[in-house]
Amino acid sequence: MVISSPFLERVDVTGFVVAIVGTVAWGLALGWIAGASFGLGAAIGLLNFVLLRILMGRLVAAARDNQEPPTGLVILAVAKFGALALVIFLIVVVIGVDPVAFASGMSAILVAIAIEFVRYSYLRRRSPASGNDASPSDEIIGA
Repeated sequence: MVISSPFLERVDVTGFVVAIVGTVAWGLALGWIAGASFGLGAAIGLLNFVLLRILMGRLVAAARDNQEPPTGLVILAVAKFGALALVIFLIVVVIGVDPVAFASGMSAILVAIAIEFVRYSYLRRRSPASGNDASPSDEIIGA
């Protein structure tokens, strides 16, 4: 099970757009190495976000069914963070990308989430009362 909702699907698309715009902007402003560093960081950040949603979706599904989460899945979730740290270390230290541009790229998903929260809040405020009792968080987390 993947945690999914219209909000998260928009975050994925917005994250991709932020990654492209940021890569081009960093590349034009500071050269191709900075642009490539931003793009690589953004790609890793977006992939991490998707993997996190997959793993957490499976853990939440097990909890929802009143089951113990599979031990292998918990170990995989912890190992994912270790692998992410190792990949970041190798890219920054061994390959030698621009660390500021790379870290900025890793943050592209956070920018996308912020943009979509602002967009969602604005549209929610402008839309007429729909008459349902759904919480705004229902759409965001896919409840």
